[in-house]
Amino acid sequence: MISVAEMRELLNRDYELPVWLERACRWLKRLALAIAVVLSVFVLLWYVQFRRPYVLMCDWGSNGEKIDAGVRRAAHQQLFFPIGLHHDAFVVLGKIGNADSVPLLVRALKWQDEVQNGFAVCTTAHCLWALRSLTGEYPGDSYEDWDKWWRAAGVEMSRTNFYPRAANDASAGEGPPDVAGSAKTLAVCSQQESRAHPLDAESTD
Repeated sequence: MISVAEMRELLNRDYELPVWLERACRWLKRLALAIAVVLSVFVLLWYVQFRRPYVLMCDWGSNGEKIDAGVRRAAHQQLFFPIGLHHDAFVVLGKIGNADSVPLLVRALKWQDEVQNGFAVCTTAHCLWALRSLTGEYPGDSYEDWDKWWRAAGVEMSRTNFYPRAANDASAGEGPPDVAGSAKTLAVCSQQESRAHPLDAESTD
């Protein structure tokens, strides 16, 4: 049996790891640090780009006009990229948007599903409604129609011409049924689903 003295000697002895193992440990530490940094940046971007704007837009209305500017900025932020909380941003900007909202909405329309045969998905219908609310115009149902109008006329208009016409219209809700003009599209929204529907001219739904 090993004695106590020999055991102490073994415990106090310095052992050298193989060179390859030391290198592997260093690389693993660097990899773990890099992963931690990437995850931290990802979480920060998620919070700034999605979570915080979502909370602001959801809380909109509970504090009145005091937070309108912050909510508007949050909605604008969602339209900087093809991926974002576009639906909520369209609803908000239709009520409190301004001149700066219009080019963002026009560009965002390019990222939405197109109106086809009188059908429009909920998000597309809200985008068209927001544009109609802020401009008072309706050149068409497609991104091409709105982009052409913006370049030819909208960009030259005074900023005072762009204001949320639906802001004081209680019957407008989040978008009237005839939201897409000639295409006659109906946006159906619920907390569980958003899907395309045609507008039945005889329907009151």
